[in-house]
Amino acid sequence: MNIIFTLKDFILDISGNAFFEGANISDGNYDDDIDQRIDTFLITYRNKQIKSFTIPVSLSNNFMEFSGLIFAHHVRLTRELTFCDIPIIFYGTLELEQLLRLTPLARILLTHNIQYVNTIKYSFDDIQKSIERYEPKSFDIIQFLEQIQINPPANYDSHHNIDNEFALIQWSRYIKSYNKLPQHFKKEFDSKLYFKYLRTKHLLSEINDHDQFIIPNIANTRILLIEDEAKMGWENFYESFFRNSQIKFEDSGIDFKNEEKNNLITKIISRVKHFDPDIVLLDLRLHDSDFGEDVESEKLTGIQILEKIKEINRGIQIIITTASNKAWNFNLAKQKGAYDFIIKNGYETPEKTINKLSSALKITAKRSFFLKDIGEKITKLKNLISINNYFNDQNDEIKTVPEKEDKIRKKLFSNFELAFELLDLSSEIPGKQKYFAYSYLQFFICIEEFLNIKGIFEYGNKCYVNKTILIAQKESANKQWTSSIKFIDEKPSYYIMEEDSNNPRLNPSQTDFKMSSILIYLFNQYDSKSKNWPEIREIRNRKAAHPEKGNVTSQDITQLLNFLLFIFNQEFILISDKKGLSDEIKENDLSNLMNKLNSR
Repeated sequence: MNIIFTLKDFILDISGNAFFEGANISDGNYDDDIDQRIDTFLITYRNKQIKSFTIPVSLSNNFMEFSGLIFAHHVRLTRELTFCDIPIIFYGTLELEQLLRLTPLARILLTHNIQYVNTIKYSFDDIQKSIERYEPKSFDIIQFLEQIQINPPANYDSHHNIDNEFALIQWSRYIKSYNKLPQHFKKEFDSKLYFKYLRTKHLLSEINDHDQFIIPNIANTRILLIEDEAKMGWENFYESFFRNSQIKFEDSGIDFKNEEKNNLITKIISRVKHFDPDIVLLDLRLHDSDFGEDVESEKLTGIQILEKIKEINRGIQIIITTASNKAWNFNLAKQKGAYDFIIKNGYETPEKTINKLSSALKITAKRSFFLKDIGEKITKLKNLISINNYFNDQNDEIKTVPEKEDKIRKKLFSNFELAFELLDLSSEIPGKQKYFAYSYLQFFICIEEFLNIKGIFEYGNKCYVNKTILIAQKESANKQWTSSIKFIDEKPSYYIMEEDSNNPRLNPSQTDFKMSSILIYLFNQYDSKSKNWPEIREIRNRKAAHPEKGNVTSQDITQLLNFLLFIFNQEFILISDKKGLSDEIKENDLSNLMNKLNSR
């Protein structure tokens, strides 16, 4: 079968001709969906034995549309057709050189199995004879792709950028989830000439075993997708990617195109708080205002959302998924706390990108399990410290809370930030346990700062621990003293003495002695073993200060933070009936205290 396309007013008449079979794509009223019209025609004819196509340069009366040239490109690039390599004969009234100057699409006229006939010089019979004696040449698709030029559709705006859509298609084909994409999107993609060109140029093989891309070992991880093109197919892709797993995956469910930017950010942050994700897959450009060459990185909607998510909890892991490849955007997002970038690029082999995505999800799931809990505890600590009256200026009670914030508050907050950064770095670099030790020391400094708070040893006119008197438990076996105040079930032996500069272990200024005293006299605990204080102290002295003696663990960090949450919570302060010593200590007071302690 030799198919010929004729125009209504064209001089060629094929009536009664048995060699050609006439065909039309439409009634000549073409619009923007020319690709879909051609694709529909080819699908209709795909099972027929077609030997050649004879077509005008343009299939409509609009010569400058060059729809005949577009048709020929579709034939060559629709590789599923059985006749994609057959001879194609063009006819028209211009010289070949003129066509080549008018449009880059005319480059197809220089490729194998293509012939151009100038109807001014040759008759209809000449065209038929030319086809009959034409001997097709071996067709090389790689050579063909190098010879032609197809530009992106002019009607593509930033919200439908080609890189984004082509990545979606290639990734979905690779994991065999293409059929799960929205039908309207597939129909548009399958028919567009430019996408056929890209797909042919960037051939890929589908994986044999889809299950190899199910993310293991992150069961119960909560993943939130923040993507303006989610409903165009990205949601379907991730649902297929995570299928058969125990991952909780959701799209933000927000209409990005119809929201003012500030309202959009507010709704997304509200969704983050409600969903409580461990990992966020975040696109950088989510609003119309984000598109344009002069948009500052700081003002990108994705960057602003990234900052606000980190304010909720610094431990929430964020993976940027974007079609943008601008290095300055990457650098800024990393500074703001993003873990990694996945470039939505369909031009490279999807295996590399999907493996990177899989690896990033595994790592961030593990990181979030620990860092999210740490971030939550730090946020609680900041809130407790912000409202703790011990930090306020006792001489100016009319100031507002922010104005009352003193240097100790700021220093504590700074310590928290530094300690978290150290943990973040330790989680990112395998084997870097020393950062755990550094972080532990940084958190422990907060205990020392707590003990330096003005008035922490005094409540009203009561002194819980005398500044120059040490209360120590006597160990009769070796006559050694400890710096802690301890009440134990066995009958204790206590020794009260003045500060001994020759024995630094018996120094009332020591953190151990101070904290032990605070636990008993300020928090009304039974003894200084409360809240694992001795263990915390030993981890600091043995493992954190001397890493060669053992590694600080995540459990050690969590235990220390729980201790900080206790001592910084003003509600836990219960003035003890075990009165401390006043600064003006009297002999009778010492005797009474001894009797009180020994009576236990």
